[in-house]
Amino acid sequence: MKHGYGLHSFAHALVDTFERLSVEPVTPELHAQIQSFAKIISDHPIEILPDVLNSAVSLRAHHLILMTKAQSWSRRERSSVQD
Repeated sequence: MKHGYGLHSFAHALVDTFERLSVEPVTPELHAQIQSFAKIISDHPIEILPDVLNSAVSLRAHHLILMTKAQSWSRRERSSVQD
């Protein structure tokens, strides 16, 4: 997938960018290293910005539908977000 959200699209765009900017051809070893950058980013826990939790608590009394990018929300379990 060349466009869209999610780790696969991000990793593809990262490799594509390296290929465009690199003076030398991207070797299989370098390609694997670039892919590992995407994995490192994916494995990093989601960090909640200041006041986000306070805002969420304030909105608890209302009917709220949360729409996110699916890849980020699927990582919820690894984050510090609690119901």
